[in-house]
Amino acid sequence: MITEVLALLVQATVFKIAGSHGNHVIGGFDSHALPPSWSIRLTTLRHANMQTLESIQIGKPKDMAADPSLPLSSKPWQSAIFKTPVLGKITVGLEGIEGDGQADRKNHGGPDKAICVYPTEHLPFWQKQLDRADFAVGAFGENFSVAGLNESSVAIGDQWQIGTAVFEVTQPREPCWKLARRWQAKTLAAQAIDTGKTGWYLRVIRTGTVECGMPIDVTPVAPAAESRFSVADANRLFYQRQPDVSMIRKLLELPQLSQAWRSEFERKLESA
Repeated sequence: MITEVLALLVQATVFKIAGSHGNHVIGGFDSHALPPSWSIRLTTLRHANMQTLESIQIGKPKDMAADPSLPLSSKPWQSAIFKTPVLGKITVGLEGIEGDGQADRKNHGGPDKAICVYPTEHLPFWQKQLDRADFAVGAFGENFSVAGLNESSVAIGDQWQIGTAVFEVTQPREPCWKLARRWQAKTLAAQAIDTGKTGWYLRVIRTGTVECGMPIDVTPVAPAAESRFSVADANRLFYQRQPDVSMIRKLLELPQLSQAWRSEFERKLESA
């Protein structure tokens, strides 16, 4: 308990200092520099039973040189997966956060995948699984790290209001090889898919400003359970070996589904 109280005091002090300097990280240190175990525990203490935007990350594409000492980095590569937490009021446009970018515009970014989201509740699992204490917010290259929401509770078409901006859930995130390369864990993308801990994407319905610590006001897409496809449901449908034609057709009835996943499911129907 003493440690938790001290951590809260440190975080409050850092946020107070950082807030007076606007939207940037001061000297490379902010509340996210706290030990990951503290940060995760703080999330639980401050936001139990709440849906909250815990952290915001942005980053531009970077060219990474080959590193023969790392088995998964033997060739040069480019990615924007290394994102930095930012504080203060953040401007969100139709294609994402101001100052953010993607290296592979074919598979990332665009209106349907403007914001990548990942739950903070998954972080302790990955820390233990990978034996990496530094696997903290932003580890999946996400823009929004959230608390109180996960793949089972979030549905395609759900709308979120955070600050003055409004978002809509469009599809699960498809973990790729860059995630594995970042963490030098060859099977990490496959593990994320197998465990269902993939995260998801949002499109921006109304532009505005957001700030970490803000509550997430969720408007469900439909009250009837049979009308909802959670991110977990969509993942199972997407990755199962034998296509479930009837369920795919039901999912395709949702206008909120991203165009990318709509095309993928239409191909699945054709092949079935």
